[in-house]
Amino acid sequence: SRWLAEKEAVTPGEFAMLDQDARRAAFTIARVNSLESVKRIQDLLQEDITQGGTLRDFQRRVAAELEGALSPAHVETLYRTENGKAMAAGMMAILDDPFVSDEFPYVAYHAAHDSRVRQEHLAFVSLGIQGTNIYRRDDPVIQTFWPPWGYNCRCDIIALQVESAAEKGIKEAIEWVR
Repeated sequence: SRWLAEKEAVTPGEFAMLDQDARRAAFTIARVNSLESVKRIQDLLQEDITQGGTLRDFQRRVAAELEGALSPAHVETLYRTENGKAMAAGMMAILDDPFVSDEFPYVAYHAAHDSRVRQEHLAFVSLGIQGTNIYRRDDPVIQTFWPPWGYNCRCDIIALQVESAAEKGIKEAIEWVR
């Protein structure tokens, strides 16, 4: 939840003028042009992540705040994407902890295998080490495309120990275990 709280609320117009680095530190909502409303929705998301909540409750709260200005589908996309980003940021923070990082040097990338998955997301299931879904956790590619890496991204990362990667046939992990 700290990840979302540290984001600077901006209007979509302001967001469009930011460079890539600044965009990573910003929070905006498409079609919400009032900075006050963007901040309020950010606060509602923060409360939901911190205290727990449901999509339905969040949709009701946003509808009341914005008087129905966003469609339920838009609010659902916002909710799922931001919750996913917060969870991913938390996972990365845990994996970056010195007491944890050495234990989990690999990650497995999982994509949803259905008609809604984007092909570029599905490709990551076979672009890892030896053509698998397994990547070194410090690989700059997986760091760049750590899920969720787009709206409605349903991909997931599972941290792996060396032994787990070896069991999945990763040669360097097999050698490491020996």
